Amino acid sequence: MPLFFMGLMDKLKKKEEAENADETRLSRARELLASYDKLRSSVLLDTIRVSEGLLDSTGLSDIDRTLWGAEFPQEDEEDLAQDKENVEAVICVVKRFYHYLTKKDEKMTELNYEMKELLTSRGTNFTDYNDSQISVFRRATKVSEEIRTFLMIAVLDEQGKLTVQAKKRADEMIG
Repeated sequence: MPLFFMGLMDKLKKKEEAENADETRLSRARELLASYDKLRSSVLLDTIRVSEGLLDSTGLSDIDRTLWGAEFPQEDEEDLAQDKENVEAVICVVKRFYHYLTKKDEKMTELNYEMKELLTSRGTNFTDYNDSQISVFRRATKVSEEIRTFLMIAVLDEQGKLTVQAKKRADEMIG
């Protein structure tokens, strides 16, 4: 086979490999978005709902309930804009967000356990609680608010591009 055709075949093969790599990254970005959306829903339904039920039973008047019942954006992985730069940025941001939310969820789960234990053993008469016991409820409130505020951040805009707010928050996570 002439060298000209061999060179042309190599170029076509490299182009096909690049296109396959782009499709693989796009598929990976969509999988990550879907997983992140499931995690968000799980945290909202499981951890935060339990936390808010426990905090609501306390009767502590200064607990901030402004974010309770708020609507959160749902990410549709099929809406993802397919340009390479956007796909790579979304992959990076979603990985950071997933890690952050997982850590916050772990902390909230621990606090939920502590609150349940205190409410079971001490009841809801907070005049009998010492400062460190009341601080468990205050920390739980703070973490719950942090999670809820974080969940308000949309990853994708209407055009399927990474939102400025998501990129900014992800950049703050490493800085």
